[in-house]
Amino acid sequence: FSSRYKGHVLWETAMPANLGYISALLFNQNNCAAEASTVTTKYEVEVGTDLSVMMGYDKDKSMGHLTAGGSVANIEAIWAGRNVK
Repeated sequence: FSSRYKGHVLWETAMPANLGYISALLFNQNNCAAEASTVTTKYEVEVGTDLSVMMGYDKDKSMGHLTAGGSVANIEAIWAGRNVK
């Protein structure tokens, strides 16, 4: 192992990515409660509805939830499936 090896790390990011990151910092991205994240919660509901419609579900009877990655999504799917009765 060498600390100088950075073959898997992207050193520089593109200017649009930096601008997007800085503009996103202006919004509270805490999606724990709708009261704490008024903007991103609306985006999450909108994206969930759009994905549900794209998959062929009725938008009035379905919902979506965004996660940080595949592992979290799998854990939450197992949790949700366990609680469905």
